[in-house]
Amino acid sequence: GTAFTLAPAVMLIRSRWPIHAIWAFNMIPGSPAPQAGAQDVLITRPEFDPVAHPLPKGGAAFVAALMEGAPLGAAHDAGLAEAADFDPAAILGLLIAGGAITGAQPG
Repeated sequence: GTAFTLAPAVMLIRSRWPIHAIWAFNMIPGSPAPQAGAQDVLITRPEFDPVAHPLPKGGAAFVAALMEGAPLGAAHDAGLAEAADFDPAAILGLLIAGGAITGAQPG
Protein backbone atom coordinates (compact mmCIF):
# COMPACT_ATOMS: atom_id res chain seq x y z
CA GLY A 1 0.00 0.00 0.00
CA THR A 2 0.88 3.65 -0.19
CA ALA A 3 3.13 5.16 2.48
CA PHE A 4 3.11 8.88 3.23
CA THR A 5 5.96 11.18 4.17
CA LEU A 6 4.94 13.64 6.87
CA ALA A 7 6.45 17.09 7.36
CA PRO A 8 9.18 17.21 10.01
CA ALA A 9 7.17 19.80 11.97
CA VAL A 10 4.28 17.37 12.55
CA MET A 11 4.13 16.33 16.20
CA LEU A 12 2.11 13.76 18.06
CA ILE A 13 1.50 14.16 21.78
CA ARG A 14 0.02 11.31 23.82
CA SER A 15 -0.91 12.29 27.36
CA ARG A 16 -2.57 10.71 30.37
CA TRP A 17 -4.22 14.11 30.87
CA PRO A 18 -6.82 16.03 28.78
CA ILE A 19 -4.14 18.40 27.49
CA HIS A 20 -6.06 19.83 24.54
CA ALA A 21 -9.18 20.37 26.65
CA ILE A 22 -7.12 22.13 29.35
CA TRP A 23 -5.48 24.36 26.73
CA ALA A 24 -8.82 25.17 25.06
CA PHE A 25 -10.50 25.93 28.41
CA ASN A 26 -7.76 28.45 29.21
CA MET A 27 -7.33 29.97 25.74
CA ILE A 28 -10.70 29.85 23.94
CA PRO A 29 -13.60 31.68 25.62
CA GLY A 30 -16.64 29.48 26.09
CA SER A 31 -14.76 26.19 25.92
CA PRO A 32 -16.11 23.53 28.26
CA ALA A 33 -14.25 22.53 31.41
CA PRO A 34 -11.88 19.62 30.81
CA GLN A 35 -13.04 16.14 31.74
CA ALA A 36 -10.57 13.75 33.35
CA GLY A 37 -8.92 11.30 31.00
CA ALA A 38 -6.18 10.75 28.49
CA GLN A 39 -6.02 12.79 25.31
CA ASP A 40 -3.92 12.53 22.16
CA VAL A 41 -3.14 15.63 20.10
CA LEU A 42 -1.82 16.11 16.57
CA ILE A 43 0.15 19.30 15.95
CA THR A 44 0.32 20.55 12.36
CA ARG A 45 1.93 23.76 11.13
CA PRO A 46 0.03 25.17 8.16
CA GLU A 47 1.47 28.56 7.26
CA PHE A 48 4.11 27.93 10.00
CA ASP A 49 1.71 28.53 12.91
CA PRO A 50 1.13 25.45 15.12
CA VAL A 51 -2.43 24.13 15.22
CA ALA A 52 -3.46 21.52 17.81
CA HIS A 53 -6.07 18.90 16.91
CA PRO A 54 -7.48 16.48 19.49
CA LEU A 55 -7.50 12.95 18.10
CA PRO A 56 -10.14 10.25 18.52
CA LYS A 57 -9.20 6.86 19.95
CA GLY A 58 -6.97 5.08 17.47
CA GLY A 59 -5.90 8.34 15.82
CA ALA A 60 -2.55 8.59 17.57
CA ALA A 61 -1.66 4.99 16.73
CA PHE A 62 -2.59 5.67 13.10
CA VAL A 63 -0.46 8.84 12.90
CA ALA A 64 2.44 7.23 14.78
CA ALA A 65 2.47 4.37 12.27
CA LEU A 66 2.46 6.82 9.35
CA MET A 67 5.32 8.75 10.99
CA GLU A 68 7.30 5.50 11.14
CA GLY A 69 6.78 4.93 7.41
CA ALA A 70 4.06 2.28 7.62
CA PRO A 71 1.80 1.93 4.58
CA LEU A 72 -1.74 3.24 4.87
CA GLY A 73 -3.25 -0.23 5.46
CA ALA A 74 -0.87 -1.05 8.30
CA ALA A 75 -1.46 2.38 9.87
CA HIS A 76 -5.21 1.77 9.66
CA ASP A 77 -4.71 -1.59 11.39
CA ALA A 78 -2.78 0.19 14.17
CA GLY A 79 -5.73 2.54 14.68
CA LEU A 80 -8.19 -0.36 14.68
CA ALA A 81 -6.10 -2.12 17.33
CA GLU A 82 -6.89 0.76 19.72
CA ALA A 83 -10.48 1.43 18.61
CA ALA A 84 -12.57 -1.14 16.76
CA ASP A 85 -14.58 1.62 15.04
CA PHE A 86 -11.57 3.74 14.02
CA ASP A 87 -12.07 5.58 10.71
CA PRO A 88 -8.95 7.22 9.24
CA ALA A 89 -10.85 9.65 6.98
CA ALA A 90 -10.99 12.53 9.48
CA ILE A 91 -7.31 12.14 10.41
CA LEU A 92 -6.26 12.08 6.76
CA GLY A 93 -8.33 15.25 6.28
CA LEU A 94 -6.48 16.94 9.16
CA LEU A 95 -3.12 15.91 7.72
CA ILE A 96 -4.02 17.20 4.25
CA ALA A 97 -5.57 20.46 5.49
CA GLY A 98 -2.59 21.03 7.78
CA GLY A 99 -0.09 20.58 4.96
CA ALA A 100 1.38 17.67 6.91
CA ILE A 101 1.67 15.20 4.02
CA THR A 102 4.71 16.06 1.96
CA GLY A 103 4.96 12.95 -0.22
CA ALA A 104 3.58 9.53 -1.06
CA GLN A 105 5.32 6.36 -2.11
CA PRO A 106 3.37 3.52 -3.70
CA GLY A 107 4.09 0.16 -2.13
